[in-house]
Amino acid sequence: MSCEQCREALEIDDVEPPCFSRTCYIPQPDERGQRILEIRDKLIKLHDLVDPGTILKLYNSTVEDIELLAYVEEEMEELLRTRR
Repeated sequence: MSCEQCREALEIDDVEPPCFSRTCYIPQPDERGQRILEIRDKLIKLHDLVDPGTILKLYNSTVEDIELLAYVEEEMEELLRTRR
């Protein structure tokens, strides 16, 4: 990840990363992880314009993709709960 991606996460999810320095301790996601983050980004940004099923179809999402998206959402919710 980059600091720019962390800033984007802050804008989208209102979660401030613990580290805003130039040294990021989070490893770059693999190709599948990057794909899941891209799908999640589109789901969030387009939620008022396009239904989630359409976005998932456009990305040819699999059951495994959807399960991973659900896991990411659970982790984000947990992170938000601990920040309050």
